Amino acid sequence: MIAHRIPELHMIPAIITDHYNRGTIMQTDQSKLDCARIDSDLEASLDPIEARAELVRFSHASARAGLMGSTCGNASLKIDAHRFLITGTGTELAHLRDNEIALVSIDDGRHLDGPRPSVEAELHRLVYAGRASARAILHCQSRAATLAACMVDPPENLDFIGEIPAYVGRFASVPFLMPGSPELAQAVAAAFTDPEVTTVQMRNHGQVLIGSSWAKAIRRGVFFELACWMAVQGVPLTRIPTEQADELRRMSSV
Repeated sequence: MIAHRIPELHMIPAIITDHYNRGTIMQTDQSKLDCARIDSDLEASLDPIEARAELVRFSHASARAGLMGSTCGNASLKIDAHRFLITGTGTELAHLRDNEIALVSIDDGRHLDGPRPSVEAELHRLVYAGRASARAILHCQSRAATLAACMVDPPENLDFIGEIPAYVGRFASVPFLMPGSPELAQAVAAAFTDPEVTTVQMRNHGQVLIGSSWAKAIRRGVFFELACWMAVQGVPLTRIPTEQADELRRMSSV
């Protein structure tokens, strides 16, 4: 089995870096590189040892990109059609270590190895079971996106700039359901059965993003955060015409 290797790094548009640099979350030069990493799709199966290292990188990069803080959020990587790795319950993604990662069965949800998995493990499991193209899942609570998730009338169209439909794709929303509950897991997984949906807003909770690689999931989160940040500024904004936005979405991949 060939372990997944990360190709060359490159930077995302300066507007994203500037957005986070001007915010309350400080970034190091390394974080700008990590959150900008757009790697190739993960292979059909990952070496379990390398996959643990990848999940650590994924978690650290997610935190450095400003998508979560403290112990909120969780991340996972699919090893193969039957198993996935997920961050343990109560772990800080910014400081995740490889001994804080659990191995879980996609088939029946059994905890196979490691510490107690995140309370949202069933959510991750059902998404992987229903969406073969998903190789990485991130549940986060970035500031503007979570603010939008709590709005009385949340925005439904976030197509302000081309990168949003291209990198975010379509997003869906689910009502507030208790964190860690079977109902929440089922609702989110059901939303992802639409092949065009790549992001789910959980009302009064946070976001779930999928990707065929962890870097794509992070990029999706960064641009969704930017879109929501633009939406909550309280100024009139134009949108990309629907036809062009749909074309940009078709050009993108999970």
